Amino acid sequence: MEEWKSENPPALTFDKFTRTARLLSPLKGFELDEQEIEFRKHPLLDYWCRINLGRSQRVKQAHAPSDYDDTIQEVINRTREKCFFCPENIETMTPKFPPEVAPEGRLRKGKFVLLPNLFPFAEHHAVGVLSEDHFLGLNEIKKELLEDCLTVSLDYFTRIYELNNETKFCSINMNYMPPAGASIVHPHVQITSDIKGSGKLLEILQKSKEYHKAHGTNYWTDLEGTEMWLKERFIGTSGAVSWLTNYAPIGKNEVIGIVTRPISHFRAFDETLISDFSEGLSKIFFGLWEKRHVRSLNLTIYSGPIDVDVSEYFRVHVKVISRPVLRPFYTGDTAFMENFYAEPIIETAPEYVANDLRSFW
Repeated sequence: MEEWKSENPPALTFDKFTRTARLLSPLKGFELDEQEIEFRKHPLLDYWCRINLGRSQRVKQAHAPSDYDDTIQEVINRTREKCFFCPENIETMTPKFPPEVAPEGRLRKGKFVLLPNLFPFAEHHAVGVLSEDHFLGLNEIKKELLEDCLTVSLDYFTRIYELNNETKFCSINMNYMPPAGASIVHPHVQITSDIKGSGKLLEILQKSKEYHKAHGTNYWTDLEGTEMWLKERFIGTSGAVSWLTNYAPIGKNEVIGIVTRPISHFRAFDETLISDFSEGLSKIFFGLWEKRHVRSLNLTIYSGPIDVDVSEYFRVHVKVISRPVLRPFYTGDTAFMENFYAEPIIETAPEYVANDLRSFW
């Protein structure tokens, strides 16, 4: 792990307070049970999360007794035959881009194929098929596959922008397996290019700008430096990308990757940064699979508008959160607190997640 290069720690602070819930628990013969709930405030965004490590032990009646490996194998076998993305079907069962976007109909590099989403929710909404294999474990999504994915996706953004320079808000996203919202098992990514940024991206950009105005520094470099100094949630680096866990997570096992070069949007990526990004992501995927037993996840890469450099206050970054294991029946990981109050309930300390993943650096 690299060291923070300054003799003094950055000024970023992490706010929290704790409260203790007291109850007479039947799990302890109705003796007094005291459980500490930690309230953490995100250092940039205006939200709080609540962490109670004991909640990981709560009973989940909807968890079926069947083994994950049996369940996933049954799902793989059942969905492979008519899968749109498998090599025997992709040419005849998936759409093509109009000629002005891609005269060849689809964009390819290696085993990666980019094609239009059949049911888009953006004006320019593409799907990237990562591999010919119908199923890949996260531990099998290698650096080379991710490099091809990023290279083709960035090419797509450039093509769309050249057709209409108002389409300046681009994103790369992944729903891995059905618990994360994937309707198709075959590993793929979702690529969008819009004239309007999502509400959360616009909030992040605005808050980053306000932080720079108030402190005269870049929040994202302050965050990287602070976490590197504290060594509590910092995982490691892959070239020009630093990896850490989120102090106030929005989901389980949340990991953040921050581009440390002054790059605020996708069009500023070069081959070296694509390689660095892909190397780190492949390690995170492998580590989450091996150490945290993650079998489903969501991922998004946040980019600023591609028509202007805002690296003075913003940096491209990726967020990854895990989702429940695929079972016939399972307890979801978001409920009323997350959906109606926007206050995540977390049962795993970010510091524990970071410690597990450091072993892969």
